Amino acid sequence: MVSQSKNITVEYDYHIKISFQDCQLMTLLAAFALLLPKILTDFLQNALLGYADQVMQWPHKPFACDHCGNDQAFIWKTRHGRSTKILTTFQ
Repeated sequence: MVSQSKNITVEYDYHIKISFQDCQLMTLLAAFALLLPKILTDFLQNALLGYADQVMQWPHKPFACDHCGNDQAFIWKTRHGRSTKILTTFQ
């Protein structure tokens, strides 16, 4: 039986190369601010796909078919489907 644990673990390994002209705090903060949208995008994508992968392994899903009420057998047809944009304070 597959556990329906609520904990999702997602692993990240970033290799980031940044160039800047000096080591003043404002320069470093500006460089970091440029990284935030990329980091957030990767985090959201990995977290949501990790959660969805885990949920799809559960014997009973937290959702059901609107027509028949099935909450067990689903085929995830949109896993590599169309991208969705999410607007945040980080872009």
